[in-house]
Amino acid sequence: GYLRSAALVGRQEELLQVRAAVQSASRGEGSALLFEGPLGEGKSRLLREASLEAQLAGMAVVLAPSDGDARAPYGVLREIVRGLVRLFPAEIPTIARERAPIVGRVLPEVLAANAAEAVPLAPLEGDPRQDRLQLQAALVGLFHDVAARHPLAILVDDVQRADEGSAAVLASLAH
Repeated sequence: GYLRSAALVGRQEELLQVRAAVQSASRGEGSALLFEGPLGEGKSRLLREASLEAQLAGMAVVLAPSDGDARAPYGVLREIVRGLVRLFPAEIPTIARERAPIVGRVLPEVLAANAAEAVPLAPLEGDPRQDRLQLQAALVGLFHDVAARHPLAILVDDVQRADEGSAAVLASLAH
């Protein structure tokens, strides 16, 4: 089992929101929460509490930072995919197979998960906007496919630091 952490002081309202979102997600209803506030007010601590609540509800949890390597193009999504590969090493190749030719352009982790078979990259369409939209749709689809098999919580710390591509996909997931 999981050990509940020490009491979270002054965040009861936010914790109720977390619990409601976890319950909603556990029923298969997507949910998104965004907590904002000044530096040092406990947002990262609240995120850790959300992770614990999701785990206690039987959800798979992926926590992605928005710093360091995560600030590279699609860096936050790369961290999320790495987390999914760690959680479901035997399943991700099957789940990602259909989308690997597109997603593999920026997330080689998806291609590595399918290392048992050669997966050619899909050719670029030529229009950068169209290519970006195609990639973002494939990434959203990948996360939906994983969530269809496993209740999933994707938690991003300091999301305001996320790169533009990751932010666009996260926004799509939140809708």
